[in-house]
Amino acid sequence: MLHAINFFRQAGDSTADLYLNVHDRLLSAVSSNHGHAFRRILDALELPLDRVVLQLPAATPQQGWLLNYVSDNYRRNGFRFAVNANSARDGLAVLDRSRPDVLKLDARELQDREGVLTLLRRAAAANVSVVCKRLETPQHLAALRELSAAAGVVLLVQGYLLDEPRSVLLEEPARRAA
Repeated sequence: MLHAINFFRQAGDSTADLYLNVHDRLLSAVSSNHGHAFRRILDALELPLDRVVLQLPAATPQQGWLLNYVSDNYRRNGFRFAVNANSARDGLAVLDRSRPDVLKLDARELQDREGVLTLLRRAAAANVSVVCKRLETPQHLAALRELSAAAGVVLLVQGYLLDEPRSVLLEEPARRAA
């Protein structure tokens, strides 16, 4: 909760979203309506629910039902959520199973070109943003640009190649340049 307070109390009129990680242990420990409780806290603090994206961990096949249960609860309480996927194949399964708002893929794990292209096209058709994380090399950036062009979609990327993490938000022009 402290991250949310700090993020939204920063100076400036930013429209950036805050991504909050949900630890995998929390998935199984969640009570029947965790999303409602979290929403009430944000409302009490007057923090904008529409700018919070909850990042759910990658789930094993055995945890699929749990991921569905938790994501459905968060969605019913007005949250958007992102899901980490370990591969293009995993990402396709997540799209079908959980219908996330954002799908996060490791930029270092995209060797299955055809699978990635299929995933990018299906995500775009479902209005799901794809974020490629852990971008660390110019070669990975070039590969992502090629995949983005081939799929005809815009990819969002993050990683140390672009910049170091910061404790404050960049101004909008600087963020776009990165």
